[in-house]
Amino acid sequence: MLIAFVASGQKLSKYYTTSELENGRIYFVKPFDDFESRKGRDAFIYDLTYLEGSDTLTMNYTYFAGEAFEADSIGIQFDKRVRFFPTERLFIEREKRDWKHRYTTELPLEFMIDFYDSKNSPFFQVKNGTESLVYDIKNNKWEKFAGIMQQIFKVIELNR
Repeated sequence: MLIAFVASGQKLSKYYTTSELENGRIYFVKPFDDFESRKGRDAFIYDLTYLEGSDTLTMNYTYFAGEAFEADSIGIQFDKRVRFFPTERLFIEREKRDWKHRYTTELPLEFMIDFYDSKNSPFFQVKNGTESLVYDIKNNKWEKFAGIMQQIFKVIELNR
């Protein structure tokens, strides 16, 4: 109930845009940057793109790390569920003191709807073989953003 209340006071257009294309309506969720490494310094930023009628959405994400770290998959964990998805590198470059990594992956729509219904703060795990970088979010920030995303998914559902 708290999440719905928090989201109801937000202007949703601040968080996403939509456009009509020849093959349907496309939704773009603007970059979200409140995930950070457990070391507390490195950021994880992602955006989502959904084409109406699809059962997947695209997550483009950027993560920063002190060393170059090439990913082979991204793990998403919430409510004792974890799934790993293959990922495709867009670029890796040096930016000031850190390395900036940009990747893309396809995610099942229903999985992401469940992700934003999670009551507990989730985390992302960028993996390369057995090594990983973990990025999580504070509970209060998660509650606010998850409520906003639930409203955006409701808009998508009503327009399907």
